[in-house]
Amino acid sequence: MIWFKHYSSTSNEEKITRLEDAHGLIGYALYFKILEMCASNWDEISPPNFQFPLKKITKSFLIRSGTVLKVLRTCNELELFSLKECNDDVLIYFPKLLELRKRYQKRDVAETSQRQHCDNSATTIIRR
Repeated sequence: MIWFKHYSSTSNEEKITRLEDAHGLIGYALYFKILEMCASNWDEISPPNFQFPLKKITKSFLIRSGTVLKVLRTCNELELFSLKECNDDVLIYFPKLLELRKRYQKRDVAETSQRQHCDNSATTIIRR
């Protein structure tokens, strides 16, 4: 997934507010960094399951592993994504990506339809 829309009201969503209450801006930032990391590694065909070495996350974001795990566990408890810890890796299932993909597919279909309508209108005008 190349991009996803970040609504300006996201910080007011209950789960995100609870994440911020628990971990401050570190929690908010880490959630979106994980979302970006997952989205950039997703082919949009496979289920949105990801496995990352914990060290990769801690090095990438310059955050201690204990802090990262606390935030990830809170995200799991809040059902922002599903988390499994496996040795030194974290396995994340991010269903939000499916929702985002579906939303953009609908938008793309609508935009394509609108463009085709505009193209047909232009063609009709040229023929007259």
